[in-house]
Amino acid sequence: MEERRRKTRRRPGINVGVYDKVTGERVGRLMDISIEGIMLAGGRSMKINTVYEFRITLPVSIYGKREIAFNAVCLWCDEVELTSTYRAGFQLQESSPELRELIDLWMQDPPFRSRK
Repeated sequence: MEERRRKTRRRPGINVGVYDKVTGERVGRLMDISIEGIMLAGGRSMKINTVYEFRITLPVSIYGKREIAFNAVCLWCDEVELTSTYRAGFQLQESSPELRELIDLWMQDPPFRSRK
């Protein structure tokens, strides 16, 4: 697959679940993240050009927050060979200040240092 990313992505370093904000269903696991987007791995195919409402539950409190909610549009989705899993790339849509701050922390520091 041709690399088209404009921003460096970072792996979270720990297992971070991503959930459907409306249903609460676990959609997948966060594979990497940047200011512009995320990649998920999960057990179902995601529909391209569809906006999803996601929620991430943080393993530690960062600036008093334990959850981050955001919308993202699916740009691509591939089935992983010899497994029943999928990888999907998403572009963030109007990300919240909390999400931008979380991403900034990931880009600068080891993942999920506790913040007051």
